[in-house]
Amino acid sequence: MDNKKYKIAVFGLGSGEISEKNKRDAFELGVLIAERGHYLVTGLAKGVTEFASKGAKSQGGTVIGISPNNSENELSDDVSYDHTDIIISTGLGDRGRNVITVRTCDGMIVINGSMGVLNEITNGIGENKPIVVLRNSGGVADIIESVIQKLKPDYKCFEIVDDVVKAVDVLEMLMVERT
Repeated sequence: MDNKKYKIAVFGLGSGEISEKNKRDAFELGVLIAERGHYLVTGLAKGVTEFASKGAKSQGGTVIGISPNNSENELSDDVSYDHTDIIISTGLGDRGRNVITVRTCDGMIVINGSMGVLNEITNGIGENKPIVVLRNSGGVADIIESVIQKLKPDYKCFEIVDDVVKAVDVLEMLMVERT
């Protein structure tokens, strides 16, 4: 592994019922990203990314949040500015924010997710970003392999793994290969 500080985005279910396992996995991802000296990038959604942010901050990590809102003063039920060091307000709404978040990161890790995460994954493929998905974490994460195999079988920057340590290990390897 080189000593580069990568910007790693964690994407996942932002609303609805988030399992205790998803919460633990997201927190541990944040911890690992910070411990390895990388930056965590999120879309500031409550849920999975909020737990990843808490994990990163528990280790003194830096969290960059890309907001769909016009400013930090614009509050909404699905955005959390807590546990974030740098907030970039796009004013572009959720889908516009997703594009900026994907373009900002060097690589992506997915836990669970719904339509918004599917949008982030397809943006990531369009931007040729390395993507690692946590197997059996629910939602989009459980179906995306078959979608990619059917629609984009030649996409080589995609892996599915069984645990968060492997997720970070594999993503680091994919990011190094891209540079």
